Order: sequence, then C-alpha cells, then structure tokens
Amino acid sequence: MLLRVRLVLPDRPGSLAQVTRVLGAAGADITQVTVLDRGDGRAVDDITIFNPAGTPRQTLVKSLEGVEGVTVEGIWTTREAPGTYPELEILKYITTAGDRALTTLVDSLPVLFSADWAATTTAEHRVVYAS
Repeated sequence: MLLRVRLVLPDRPGSLAQVTRVLGAAGADITQVTVLDRGDGRAVDDITIFNPAGTPRQTLVKSLEGVEGVTVEGIWTTREAPGTYPELEILKYITTAGDRALTTLVDSLPVLFSADWAATTTAEHRVVYAS
C-alpha cells in the first residue's frame, strides 16, 4: 500500500534520519521525500512510503511520534507513485472519452489529489456525477 505521511519535525541534522530509521524498522520503503516548509527551527515534510507489511497507521503514528520533536499531521493512502505523471495519462483518457469525458474527469480527480472521491454539480447544487 502506498501511503503519504505528513510530519512536522525539528529542522536540524539527524532528525530526518531518525524518522527514516523508524519507518525502516516498521518495514516501510521510502519512495519520496518532499520538504513542504522550513522555518523557526521546524520543517514540514511529506514522505511517500510503500508499506508492504501493512503496519497499521496508528502504529506508524505512535512510532514516529516517539522521535523527539516529531508530530504526525496525517497519513493517507495515495495512488500516485513518485516520478510519474498521472495527469498526463488522465488527459489522454479524457480527450478520447467522447461523451464520457466529464465522468472520466471526475473519476480521475481522486487519483490526482489523493482524495477518496470527487463530484460535479449544477449551479443549483444538484449532483451530476460522483466518483
């Protein structure tokens, strides 16, 4: 299962190493690290991991928050593999979908935004289609 983990951690040498050690001990394979913000001695990082062992999210949170100064802001399932461009594949499908272009777009939005669902509505707030 591919997961995205958002952490706040101390912005000092060795902090990320401690986090990666915990993830490795849990059997997680790190596929990408993105630094979202830095300042005031703190960093906000998104870490994408492949979690083949199926370690429960709460176990990961508890282990990660056992690292001094680390706070887990969220863990969620993602379908996006690092280094891929799903939006290009989706664009290809939408442009060839004909009458199904809108439903194809709505079905594809959760992949693009790591969301659970998407919907489109009319100006009167009537649902036209939901994924």
